[in-house]
Amino acid sequence: MALLGNSFASAFQAAEATVSYQPIPEGDYSLKISGAEMKATRSGGSMLKLSIEVLGPSHKGRKFFQNYNIRCASAEAERIGIQQLKMLWLASGASGTPTDTDEFVGRVFRAKVGIEESKDDRYGPQNRIQRYYPVEQTTMPAMTSNPVSAPMPEAANGPASTLKPWEF
Repeated sequence: MALLGNSFASAFQAAEATVSYQPIPEGDYSLKISGAEMKATRSGGSMLKLSIEVLGPSHKGRKFFQNYNIRCASAEAERIGIQQLKMLWLASGASGTPTDTDEFVGRVFRAKVGIEESKDDRYGPQNRIQRYYPVEQTTMPAMTSNPVSAPMPEAANGPASTLKPWEF
């Protein structure tokens, strides 16, 4: 047994016991990667799961998660996942090729964040990155300026897969 101490007790009493799981509103945000880990997919592939923290201009401190397929049965989903990671990597000002998940942690970038409805009844709507912007840009480009878009697996040409995006 270990005592938690007086400072813990006062912080515990002051802490709110509610957390909002509602997605942040759609918009342009400065973001920071606060965690990165490789996870297995249901079909035996692998994905990079990033924890992303909002830096501003609003909703500072809120977090959401974004998964990127690295290896999977669908070559198209794998291509899209790696392409999205490269867009994020370049938008954060990095160069070269990352070799470790830790290289993503702490990277700051800007992005257009949207809301995606879940295809699974167990989950509600979730934030998803729609576009990546270079961090050194002082203003977000106008919508007509053709920013780099993050392609989504549903937009891929070819026969529709019977697998759900998280099952690749």
